[in-house]
Amino acid sequence: MDSQRALLDQLMGKMRNLNEDEKALHQQSWSDSNICQHYLVDFCPNELFINTKVDRGECGKEHDDDLKREYQKEDARVRYPVEGRFIRYLETLVEELTRKSAKHGERLSAIYTPPEPVTDEEKRVAAEKVDKITELNKNITALQDQMGKLGEEGKVDEAQALMELVDGLKSQKEALEKPIEPDIGAVREKTMQVCDVCAAFLIVNDAEERIKAHLRGRQHTGYARIRAKLIEMKAEREEEDKKERDKARVQKISRIKEEKDKRDRDRPRDRDRDRDRRDRGRDRDRDRDRRDRGRDRDRERDRGDRKKRSRSRSPQH
Repeated sequence: MDSQRALLDQLMGKMRNLNEDEKALHQQSWSDSNICQHYLVDFCPNELFINTKVDRGECGKEHDDDLKREYQKEDARVRYPVEGRFIRYLETLVEELTRKSAKHGERLSAIYTPPEPVTDEEKRVAAEKVDKITELNKNITALQDQMGKLGEEGKVDEAQALMELVDGLKSQKEALEKPIEPDIGAVREKTMQVCDVCAAFLIVNDAEERIKAHLRGRQHTGYARIRAKLIEMKAEREEEDKKERDKARVQKISRIKEEKDKRDRDRPRDRDRDRDRRDRGRDRDRDRDRRDRGRDRDRERDRGDRKKRSRSRSPQH
């Protein structure tokens, strides 16, 4: 029943049974707070790890395909901040995974301790062991030769005794040649490695079916999808930013060229305006000089008139 309802929701929408008024009342927008913004961009990371060791729980927000299609039709400038938040969230998940991978690597390093460098004492013991093995080989060969001669002479009992002695020497030789058994736990941990994609522990040279099962698992495929999407979106964002920078640079060059062309067009007019301004300035200066000279003449004339009047009023002797 749930699967059929989900199929109908996908084909006809969740409001398929509502009339127009009810649909208008319940109409949602992709920007509503109860809508999963990550799902609008591409996918919700919480859905990738359901029932896995890294299950992040339910998203808690709606995943609506109709709203997703509406969002995808929006202008790139509208989608830019939503995609930016999605990129930052994916980066957070990858950073968490990187720290987890490093911690798992430290665990393996702590469990398996590489052998110490060979000391002089160890070299001496090894050389003595080689000498003993060489001596045992010589003795075994000599006794086997004696056994052959005794057998030819029919001395079976003596040959049998030598055979037992040879078996004893061979046992000593095998004991010397037998390597020291390493710690089983260390060997087991030494053959482990950390998956580069999902930070899970893997057994080196594991059975092919187990490797395929890991690669098909939700944890591995989920983190692989996150990593791939992050690389894709960051590359697209970098390309978009480059286009914006190139566009801004072209606009700047175009603006500079327009300003230069305008200056070139305005230069003759500016020259004429400057010449007119200079001419008007010279005219004003001439007019001012003319007025000043006129005032000087008037003042001089006034002084002369005052002197004449003064002389005419003076008493005659």
